[in-house]
Amino acid sequence: MIGTRSILVLSALLRVVLIVYGEWQDKHMEVRYTDVDYSVFSDAADLMASGKSPYGRTTYRYSPLLAFLLLPNTFIHHSWGKFLFSSADLLVGVFIRTILKQRWVPEKTCTYCVMIWLFNPFTFTIGTRGNCEPIVCATILWFTVQLVLVFCFAWDLPFCFFLQTVAFVAFNKLSQVGVMSNFVSPMVYEGVPCRDAPCAYQ
Repeated sequence: MIGTRSILVLSALLRVVLIVYGEWQDKHMEVRYTDVDYSVFSDAADLMASGKSPYGRTTYRYSPLLAFLLLPNTFIHHSWGKFLFSSADLLVGVFIRTILKQRWVPEKTCTYCVMIWLFNPFTFTIGTRGNCEPIVCATILWFTVQLVLVFCFAWDLPFCFFLQTVAFVAFNKLSQVGVMSNFVSPMVYEGVPCRDAPCAYQ
């Protein structure tokens, strides 16, 4: 069975290839690979780099933190944001595995769930085209991991469903529902005990 590290390396290489290909397609084809929102993000970052408000870009309706994260687009390379978003996508895979392991889900199932996320055409295309959704997904799962560690709710399935509901209501994105389903489903189908299992952090 292929290891998690190998999966992450292959996933990273796939995303690098797609980003490079996207640069070529943008220059040589009529239909651009890069998401139109990425130009908005980059313009906002340029404004912030020059000491102006990112909201000087008329269609920029996002957090100023996003423009701040993309400042290297201005002085390093305009594809910086795509690599950043793709890195967040890889973090989602790591967080999925972390949450599943905390619920004693078998290693084989954890690996399959990580692969479903990292090699899903829908997910790896989003980040490499310059959409910031992977950062939102990674933030949600990081928040979930912290709650599990701090409050020791790793064995409380109802609480996991509660987190799923909070994530859906707070962000209202189809991609987040998919993220939550990735680590909730194995708990159900593998028959992992919830309330009777000892907490690993007691």
